[in-house]
Amino acid sequence: MPGECAEAGVFLPYEAIVDRLESTAKQIAGASVIHRGGLAILKLGAEASGVNHSPREVWLQGGIHACEWLGPAVVLRLMDELVQNSALRRRATWYLLPVVDVQGYQRTWSGERFRRTADSGENPNMNFPFRWGKAPLLLRLLLGRKLRRWMGPHPASVDCVKSLVAELKSLRNLQLFLDFHSFGRLWLYPWCSSRAPSPHHAKHLAASAIAVAAADRTAESGGYRAQAAAQTEEIGRASCRERV
Repeated sequence: MPGECAEAGVFLPYEAIVDRLESTAKQIAGASVIHRGGLAILKLGAEASGVNHSPREVWLQGGIHACEWLGPAVVLRLMDELVQNSALRRRATWYLLPVVDVQGYQRTWSGERFRRTADSGENPNMNFPFRWGKAPLLLRLLLGRKLRRWMGPHPASVDCVKSLVAELKSLRNLQLFLDFHSFGRLWLYPWCSSRAPSPHHAKHLAASAIAVAAADRTAESGGYRAQAAAQTEEIGRASCRERV
């Protein structure tokens, strides 16, 4: 069961997270909580920048792995910052999804603290359509049935992934997508499925350098670094970073 950090309000059960979203939506004009496909998403709207121009959209999410409680906590902390900083809030339409795998997250609060997979045994982050099921031969041989179970029987077979993909497809001008995981001083960018540089490698490096510098200043101790996800995670599966 949660310890002192949960009691201090850093880590919250799912119902309390939804209450935080609903409370925030009531504080800000035009804000709303979208309940769709089992997901609870806080939307903070922005004015269109001009005729026929959609406002920039930013998507912040956590909890795609149920046991990684830090992700939802970070999204809620960013939500609080947006509440206080109206100038930043007006720069985009913000979508905040603290918990992707709701059922898995709830199970971590009822005794399965380190559960990482969805109810059906799939790893949601390996279930996205882009390059789904394409893994190097060696990885397939080493992991066998476990890898196939993690990927799922077909793309978006996990309910939360199916709902997330549908929501992302509905956006018209997504400019920034951030997916927060667990402890680690790493800022990861595409690709995850290949060691080859992505077409936007230079932009990824430039944006990552800004993020790492800001993280080092905030943490004071420093030590953050940026790298392609394929240098950290298993190659051959596409995470949600590549879906968008």
